[in-house]
Amino acid sequence: MDTSLPADLDALAARHGFFAWGAADAGEVADRGRYLDFLARGYHGAMAYLARNTGLRIDPRRLVPGARSVLVFLRSYAWAAWPVPRGHAQVAAYARGRDYHVSMKNDLRVIAAHLGEGRARAFVDTGPVLERYWARASGLAAAGKNGLCLRPDAGSRFFIGVIVTTLHCPPSEAAPRDPCAGCDLCLRSCPTGALVAPYVLDATRCLSYLTIEHRGAIAPEFRAAMGAVVFGCDRCQDVCPHNRAPAVAGCIDARPRPPLAAPRLADMLSWDEASFNAIAAGSAVARAPLRCIHRNALIAAANGGNRTLIEAYARRPQDADLAALAAELLAS
Repeated sequence: MDTSLPADLDALAARHGFFAWGAADAGEVADRGRYLDFLARGYHGAMAYLARNTGLRIDPRRLVPGARSVLVFLRSYAWAAWPVPRGHAQVAAYARGRDYHVSMKNDLRVIAAHLGEGRARAFVDTGPVLERYWARASGLAAAGKNGLCLRPDAGSRFFIGVIVTTLHCPPSEAAPRDPCAGCDLCLRSCPTGALVAPYVLDATRCLSYLTIEHRGAIAPEFRAAMGAVVFGCDRCQDVCPHNRAPAVAGCIDARPRPPLAAPRLADMLSWDEASFNAIAAGSAVARAPLRCIHRNALIAAANGGNRTLIEAYARRPQDADLAALAAELLAS
């Protein structure tokens, strides 16, 4: 082990906007049964990629031959709440700024390069890595009852990045004690019952899944629960006591950027592919296709009682399924 490695990583993490980092010995995921059960129950829905490469997810040594350590880095997106006036849409807090996949990956690659060519690989949410497990294993966070990672000083509003390396770094200290003891606000706040038990999420009922990953029609039973939401959901985080006044400030890349912080529903329903691509460029909102954005905006307009927007949309040529949705919303 390079005895200077922890000090180097302290400096590199701070320089690149990470408020904390930790390390765990590379090896098989200890509680892999939880993940496999999640898949077996079909809680991942149409996110088929989560069921691929399970061997790689369970053991990062298969990703990086000779791996000895998993380094974990945290970046906060805890900015002040953004106002959502009537007639505007609500976007999840993590997606109001720049796309963290890009900005974090670039910074982690710089850190990985410092570790030596061929000695490290960086991952941010898109590779076959169980980031939340490694955040817990590295002592950086505990499991929240809503399935997210949680820290008393930072709440749950932070991104997780991972570097798998052949270098050895001393494992970090154990995670903080259960920060959810005696609290179940997140479970009671979920508007669709997606949190089926403490620490267990049925993604197929989650508004984040339904508004972003789900490509088909949204079942009527979930529409009222969406409110003004068009991308993601923060309700289980909004009620968490640890998120009320986090000591860790949000990074500059996560600063909310108009118009995506709270776009006007009228504007959203007028977007074509070119305008949407231009507006969503560099944002996590680009994850959802435009037809899903229109679907969600139509439901949000109906929840806000704005029939005029739905009628205007219905008069224009568009996707047949969306035309049927508009007609259904107007008839209800």
